[in-house]
Amino acid sequence: MRIESELLTEGLFGQVLIWMLELVPYLDQLGQKPEWILRSRNYGQPPGFNIFPSIITTTYEPGSESGASAVSFERLLQTVNHDYRGDFHFANRCWQENFRFTGDVYEQLRSFCSQCSVGETTLGVHYRGTDKNTSAVETNPVTAAEFISILRDFMATRPDVNSIFVASDDFWFAEAMKDFASDEISILSHQQPRSKDGRPLFKHHDVSANEQFAKQAILDCLTLSRCRYVLSCTSALSAFAKILNPDLEAYRATACKPVWFPIAYIPRYRGSDEATRKLLIKLQMADWEGP
Repeated sequence: MRIESELLTEGLFGQVLIWMLELVPYLDQLGQKPEWILRSRNYGQPPGFNIFPSIITTTYEPGSESGASAVSFERLLQTVNHDYRGDFHFANRCWQENFRFTGDVYEQLRSFCSQCSVGETTLGVHYRGTDKNTSAVETNPVTAAEFISILRDFMATRPDVNSIFVASDDFWFAEAMKDFASDEISILSHQQPRSKDGRPLFKHHDVSANEQFAKQAILDCLTLSRCRYVLSCTSALSAFAKILNPDLEAYRATACKPVWFPIAYIPRYRGSDEATRKLLIKLQMADWEGP
């Protein structure tokens, strides 16, 4: 079987990778290990824009069927996509048995985590500061200052944390997080481009940089999955880290209004002091789970 998509135009984690994963249980029922040709305008390698094998590969050798015609990716999703309903362990098994990112990304991950001691004493934070943070259909906007105040509250009850890994598309948030650095807390991040004007970079770069942008996002997600805790906005990138590590203790600060897996099933952080709880009530209004 060969599965081919049209040109996909949205995010890597919120569209391409999670949609792939939704088809896996059905393909397993059929006993199919297909070849994937998934075209992404923002992440695929031009001129064909396929994300395979430049940023992701299968863990298996696809079956070769002489004369087999292509099956529409979009058509399959309309009829047989699987709803994981918060089952991160099952999603992890589906992922691990079928897909793997490219070796160079894992090598960067190993080097970074080793040099910076990312692990049981690391808190990962993900602040999505551009388009997703302003989409009233999906969530409620949270400013960098509000998110940092929630972060302070979160850390007050977790004295084991001695480093914070920062994943963000927002240049000014990353700069503000440097104020957290102290003798007790170190701030970690990967060197990569970040937006200074509120525009999402993944939609405003030259296609020649697609592979670079994809691998930077993947590296952030993988690093979040190696942390002890994660605190995030409503974003598929940080939620996907819990698919990669279903035992990750992850929380979101803001509402997720649609019932989207995986982000909707990341539990809301509720706060420890009164001021933070009031702020979180505002930020989590209209969440799919209710008040």
